[in-house]
Amino acid sequence: MGRISSKPARQYRNLDKLNRAMVDAMSDFGIGNTQVRIARNAEHMRQLLEAELVDYLSETVFTAVALEKQGVADIVLREWKGGVPTFYSLILVRKSSDLQTVADLAGRSIVFEDSGSTSGFYLPYLFLRNQGLDLHAATSGDSAPSDSLQYSFGGDETTVLARVIRGKADAGAISNLEWLNDKKVPAVFRENLRILARTEPITRSVVLVRRTLPAELKKRIVQTLLALGHTESGRAVLQEYFGVTRFDTIDDSVRTQLARVGRAHSKYFQSPTD
Repeated sequence: MGRISSKPARQYRNLDKLNRAMVDAMSDFGIGNTQVRIARNAEHMRQLLEAELVDYLSETVFTAVALEKQGVADIVLREWKGGVPTFYSLILVRKSSDLQTVADLAGRSIVFEDSGSTSGFYLPYLFLRNQGLDLHAATSGDSAPSDSLQYSFGGDETTVLARVIRGKADAGAISNLEWLNDKKVPAVFRENLRILARTEPITRSVVLVRRTLPAELKKRIVQTLLALGHTESGRAVLQEYFGVTRFDTIDDSVRTQLARVGRAHSKYFQSPTD
């Protein structure tokens, strides 16, 4: 099992528990030795998949689509977290801000979460580009037009919103689910911010399997993950796996959405780590 994370120690236990449940359910395949491999970033995960050191993983859609396009993995399932399969991004500003529309962000600054985040970067970035804004990285060193939207990264949702509240940035972007999570966004933050805009919903995360896996093993991984959501013990394991409630298959509407993500990724981002 694989995972992309900058905090491996914090996540290892949850990953290992699901992975062991998977191995137990697939004992007839003769799988006895199991490992969890955590990649530093999407490029590292690509290398692990290419070296056949990871067999399956879950990931948000932009990175997942990039890995699929690179020929190392295939998207096979949609992942539900907290009972929902989708999320969207919010563009937030101070309540006292003079910004009233997305167009008003021209010549201002925005802070995103991190460069690998779907809801904290990819989705709001594309939304703002599609609204006609010219975005430039604040650290690029290039001279940007005066009416461009300068962006930087905060690293996590709390830092993103703190920078906006303190006037270090004019706007910030996080997911709607983080916005409503008291553990991630204190109530006092919400009291000092307002929503300027929101993106369209997008599939929250998906499961990928290594492309070079034997077909029967791929099929069994999919069947086993689907079955976990239908038993009490399986649901308990999934709940510890980052609050996942169940998996379902990729239907035509989701596949169409993933295709749009792929086209957008090719147009604006050179690699899944950009």
